Amino acid sequence: MAHGILQTFYPMESALTFRPATLEDAEFLFRLRQEAAANYKTVVSLESTREWLRNSPEHMLLRIAQIDGEPVGTARWNLIDGEYDLSYAVLRKLSGHGVGKRMMHAFVKKFAHGKNIRAICHENNIASQQVALSLGLKHVSSDGPWKKFA
Repeated sequence: MAHGILQTFYPMESALTFRPATLEDAEFLFRLRQEAAANYKTVVSLESTREWLRNSPEHMLLRIAQIDGEPVGTARWNLIDGEYDLSYAVLRKLSGHGVGKRMMHAFVKKFAHGKNIRAICHENNIASQQVALSLGLKHVSSDGPWKKFA
C-alpha cells in the first residue's frame, strides 16, 4: 500500500532535481536532522541547524533534492583528506522506496563523477550501506559501529 501512495506522489519517472541549500531551507533541514537524530538518540535544534547553514565550510557541497519541485531530501559531500565523504537524508515518509538510492546515484553523477568518494554508515543503517554498495563502493573498514565504504 505504501508503494502505491509513493507512486501517487512521486512516480519513479518524476523529475529529480537538485538546488543549493539556503538559509530559507533551515526548517526543512531541521526536520530531516530531527528524524535522523531520533535514530542515534542525539539532539538537534532549529537554531543549531541555522548556524550549521550559516557556517557551512567551503569544502562542503549541500543540495536540496526535489521531485517535481517538492523537497524530498538532501545530499552532500564533504572533502576530507582527499576523499569526498557522501551523506544524505530522505524524508522518513519516503524511506524504503528507493528515493535515497535514486537521489544519491543522480547526485554522484552530477556532482562527484570521477571523484574519490566514500561513505561512512552506521552498522544499523542497512539502507545506507546498500546505497553505498549500489554506488560501487566496497566495505573497507570499521570503527566501532561505523563502517567505511570506498
